[in-house]
Amino acid sequence: IIPTRRFLFLVVLGTPLTLFPIIGLPFDFFWVLILWLSIFGFSFLAVLLARMQMKSIDFQVEMEPLHFVGEPSQWIIHLSSHLSGTILGRLYLLLPQEFQVHPEPVLLEIKDNLKIQVEVLPLKRGNFEFHGIRLRIQDPLQLWEIESTLPQVKNLEVIPNIRGVGKTALSFYQNHKLLAGIKVEKMRGEGSEFDSLREYTPGYDIRKMDWKASARKGKLVCREFRTEQNHDIILALDSGHLMASEFQGLTKLDYAINSLLLLGYTAIWSGDRIGFLSFDSQVHSFMKPLNKPYQIHAICRFCAGLSYQFTPTNYVVAFDHLMAHQKKRALIILFTDFVDTLSSQMLQECLAVISRKHKVLFVAIRDPFLDEFTTKTATNLQNLHKQVACYQLKEERKLLFEELKRMGIFCLDLFPNQISVPVINKYLEIRNKELI
Repeated sequence: IIPTRRFLFLVVLGTPLTLFPIIGLPFDFFWVLILWLSIFGFSFLAVLLARMQMKSIDFQVEMEPLHFVGEPSQWIIHLSSHLSGTILGRLYLLLPQEFQVHPEPVLLEIKDNLKIQVEVLPLKRGNFEFHGIRLRIQDPLQLWEIESTLPQVKNLEVIPNIRGVGKTALSFYQNHKLLAGIKVEKMRGEGSEFDSLREYTPGYDIRKMDWKASARKGKLVCREFRTEQNHDIILALDSGHLMASEFQGLTKLDYAINSLLLLGYTAIWSGDRIGFLSFDSQVHSFMKPLNKPYQIHAICRFCAGLSYQFTPTNYVVAFDHLMAHQKKRALIILFTDFVDTLSSQMLQECLAVISRKHKVLFVAIRDPFLDEFTTKTATNLQNLHKQVACYQLKEERKLLFEELKRMGIFCLDLFPNQISVPVINKYLEIRNKELI
């Protein structure tokens, strides 16, 4: 029970009148007693009415069965009261701290039935519980506010954000030209697999002339080629402690998962097979490459339960497992990050070994604070130390990328929220150039 400003105003107003008889001013003490009895009497009545209003309120919550990390979800809350009159108050959702609610609190004006819409933003993956709502309503006299909790337990499952993948899938199904270009035309004019013969036109590469076919047909004929398909693509995901750092409310791990799923879908519809490797200090999952849409679903379900680890990453264990289970040459796309010199040296040695058999695309998810500190002017000694450390880290990062590129490894150094498009473009570039 919380007093309102109106109640406090009445108390402040009645206090000087109580002092009049004490200091000798002409004022009958009887009326002072009547004043205070009236204030507390109306207050008691107001509290009773507010409790009756609170007990008359029922609510139901409509929500989606699944929530996507970083994607706002619209909840609809139905409130009703069987009492006549208007109930004023505020509403709070009892959610874990991994959720953001807008607006909060929600201002209420309940008459008979009220439907309100609330935007809920999950910031982390996993299984959570919604425990109900907390209401704070005013009594009809607006003297007191009554707060009470209306329980209603519901399970909330937050999975990686695959809505972007779903939108891409829908565009594939609806765009028949794009679908035909991937599954039927197969990128004619590029690649190394023979596709068909066509009549020569000026400007066509003369090295692709088929002289025997030209002699039989009595006209110049050229060969057309297509890009090879059925490549093995391994999506390797580091879930170690460096990937648990946050940027704009989401962890680098969640950004990597969202990009990984979209990349996997692109690879499947390009005719390639995708596999999956998840690791930190140990290997958590390895899925053999498949060219089936349900492979995306399997990866998504696994990533939904992938916890945020705070253990160091062991690249030796992960790549030993990969070399033992992936015999065929593949494109390894590694999502990770590094900071210290020791981890970068270990990473370089492991990539040098694995790049002898496989093609590697190294995707480093950099921390934005490295650029923030190096661009700002140091105002004190502590900031100067931070700036020097950031310069050193950036220099070590640059040296590692130069060494990896020298070994023939493709490298991308990207901010967490800018991963998807550059990675897909680089994958398509590698694939179209027949570098796998």
